[in-house]
Amino acid sequence: MQGVRLRRFVLVAALAVVAGIGLAGCQNQPGTAGYVGSVRFTDADIESASTHVQADLAATNRAAGFGDLRSYLLQRMVLNELLKRYASEQKVDVGTIDYAAAAQSIGLPEDDAIVRLSAEEDAYVRALINAATPVTPAESDLRAIYDKANLATGGNIGPFDQVKSSIAAYPKLGNALALKAALTEAAKRYGVAISPRYGAAELPLLQTTGQPQVELVGVTIGAPSGSPAVTDLPTTPPTG
Repeated sequence: MQGVRLRRFVLVAALAVVAGIGLAGCQNQPGTAGYVGSVRFTDADIESASTHVQADLAATNRAAGFGDLRSYLLQRMVLNELLKRYASEQKVDVGTIDYAAAAQSIGLPEDDAIVRLSAEEDAYVRALINAATPVTPAESDLRAIYDKANLATGGNIGPFDQVKSSIAAYPKLGNALALKAALTEAAKRYGVAISPRYGAAELPLLQTTGQPQVELVGVTIGAPSGSPAVTDLPTTPPTG
């Protein structure tokens, strides 16, 4: 799972079973892009990180169409802070994060923001999934996963009644569903918000390893669906 997650920075569209948390409000503080409790991420923070990532991409001949790079960076920063805070609260040890392996997988320097955010997200999700007490998937959970998988495979996975037991037995599914509920609750309790200008953040918790790859369980945090998001790379940072 690590190699796949570390390459999420290319912004492949996610097929996530999500729990949406519509937490706007950042616009009440000019210059705020997002926050987790008292930890605030500013437009200037995102602009600076974006500039450095673009320089790293250019230096490695990987400059590409990152039209929503700012949105991606802000979303990962908020999600990582949420994961770190929840792991600390639950006393979950993530161990040593292998930034060197992430850098090699992604093809950017070890100190690049994309590398560090990706490596940290992967490490925290993996540790929290393993530490979660599994729950029994509800029929609605299985149906939602089936619908996503069926769509991704062009309707080639068979009737729901014939495959739902296989879905229910998927490794770590109960853990991922438990973590989904826990992070949804924690985000509300901590006070997590992303400005609608940056779009909602999707955090995959469990996905298939084959092709096509399907997100089985995930959490969405941020702006309500349909809110405008940052989709280009302006020469000046956005303001609140």
